[in-house]
Amino acid sequence: MAVAVLIGALAAPLSAQMPQTSFETNGGTAYTPHLEMWDYLQDIASQTTVMYLDSYGQTFQGRDLPYMVFSKPQVSTPQEAWSLNRPILFFNANVHGGERTLRESLLILARELATEGTEPNRLLEDVVVVMAPQINPDGFEAQPRSTRGNSWGIDMNRDWVKREQASLRAYGELGNEWSPHLLVDGHNGGAFPYHITYQCTSHPGADVRLTDWCDFGIFPAIDERVEAAGYKSWFYTGGNETEWRGGGSQVRIGRNYNGLVNTIGILFESPGWQDDQTAAADAGKLAYIDVMEHSADNAAAMMELIRDARIQTIEMGMRGEGQIPVLVDNNDYEPQDRTITYEIRDPEFDGENPDPFRDVITVTNNRLMTKAVVRGYRDLPYAYILPRQAIDAVAMLQRNGITVEKLTRPVTLTVEAYEITGVDFEAQYDHAATTNLTLAAEPLTMEEDYPAGSYVVRTGQVRGRLVAHMLEPETEDNVITWNTMDAWIPFGEVLGDTEGPRGGFGGNQGPPLAPIHKLMTPLPLPLQVAR
Repeated sequence: MAVAVLIGALAAPLSAQMPQTSFETNGGTAYTPHLEMWDYLQDIASQTTVMYLDSYGQTFQGRDLPYMVFSKPQVSTPQEAWSLNRPILFFNANVHGGERTLRESLLILARELATEGTEPNRLLEDVVVVMAPQINPDGFEAQPRSTRGNSWGIDMNRDWVKREQASLRAYGELGNEWSPHLLVDGHNGGAFPYHITYQCTSHPGADVRLTDWCDFGIFPAIDERVEAAGYKSWFYTGGNETEWRGGGSQVRIGRNYNGLVNTIGILFESPGWQDDQTAAADAGKLAYIDVMEHSADNAAAMMELIRDARIQTIEMGMRGEGQIPVLVDNNDYEPQDRTITYEIRDPEFDGENPDPFRDVITVTNNRLMTKAVVRGYRDLPYAYILPRQAIDAVAMLQRNGITVEKLTRPVTLTVEAYEITGVDFEAQYDHAATTNLTLAAEPLTMEEDYPAGSYVVRTGQVRGRLVAHMLEPETEDNVITWNTMDAWIPFGEVLGDTEGPRGGFGGNQGPPLAPIHKLMTPLPLPLQVAR
């Protein structure tokens, strides 16, 4: 009886015609299969005028990837959505195939968005919601059980910069087109005793105001809503009696990537300690709704923040001013300036108590470890210059919505270049030997001749922060790391095996240089967009 009441609360309000997910009808004992999800979404779309349903691509195994646009009035394109002058919110889940709870939260939320008279439906007068409930159906449908990775075994939440996997690349293209103000990425993880955990962008290359918008605005609002429903929420990932720790700061992760493209990037994690996944899905649904409510209540300020962050990024690049954090320790955080109070399981808990909440202790005035440690910075240039043969690197940049240009005539420029002092190779995810360069502390200033066709990537664009991260050779996710420029690195000379050209742009002798040069001074150049 208690389960039935909870399922009813989770689904309400529910019109007589609107369908339920199989997750709801089976009491949360099994998740909604992929094809049943499509039937469910099509049933909803046939009964509402506020939902647009389409597929944004296919997986490696040929499964269609659904997305929905919810708005009043109904829109179907980014241009139509931006004309409404409202916050555009992206909600997604299930990029890890075995992390399925918040996928169900979104499916239930989809019905409530489409149902007249519900709170989510009313909020569509103030926000636009673009929802992709299942990014990784191949991993979800894997047998005998769901897998974290896709059908190739790849963790797609580490592919945001490379964009080599079909599903994630297609979702990234959707994001390039819509350029949302905010994105929430739904996972399973977190810590007892919290029913939903969260974290915003933690990479220091992003505009810190985006993270502050979460930490001091959205997240306290979520706490209030879920507490009113009998749940608990707090920061990801977990803590002890000394400190509460955040998740990784790598840009290849969704919430960090989105911060670098001037979108508010949020991670939701539905902790796995909960036996009752209907309650977990309900808590997740409430957290998504609160993001909508907070965005609706603060729409003008939110859109102004994103607009200002994007303009500031463009202006810094056009002036060639500012610094880029390049040596960021993904596994090391410093404490934030404020202290916090949180709950953890009693370290002396023996697991025998049938009521685990009796074994919760409160930790007061402690440290929140979410400030990334930066061990090195480089100056932001006006533009980066790449060899005209570096077509794989350019393709990777363009997959990320970055504008790349090329010289239409030869030019001679004064640039900065990095001397390579060492190189090592490391297996990372699906690359057996990523290329990691060690560079001299100070760049060399030199005059260089560049032939027509050389690529120029200006930092004065909306995604200028990402440009710098992908083209500085010391970051974790640059085009050199992911092997797109191995052909232009003078490995033999660096490793002491041969003597020869310094690499990159021509046959000039000298110290071995990284094959990406930096134009520090804004200059007019003979350019056209590279297609």
